[in-house]
Amino acid sequence: MFQVLAQMLELHTTDAPAQYRSLLPFLLTLAVWQQKGSIPGLVKLLKAFLARDAKEVAASGQFVQMLGVIQQRLIPSKANDGWGFELLQAIVQNIPP
Repeated sequence: MFQVLAQMLELHTTDAPAQYRSLLPFLLTLAVWQQKGSIPGLVKLLKAFLARDAKEVAASGQFVQMLGVIQQRLIPSKANDGWGFELLQAIVQNIPP
């Protein structure tokens, strides 16, 4: 499901629509990241948000919550640390210094 949303968001040529932005707070809750099968889709969706709407993510401070997800859910897990570094790379590439 998350991968489909990510692909749909990637097809937008402008900023993320408001309907997608309303999903972001839910996607950044730690409970969503407990299901191991959802992690690849969630990472892809957050990367799509960063690629399409980095200014809004930076302005709202939601990238800090993304860093929390990386620190608390992805990096401590040997199975998911690669996803954590992939998301971290997307943050560094898209969020202005």
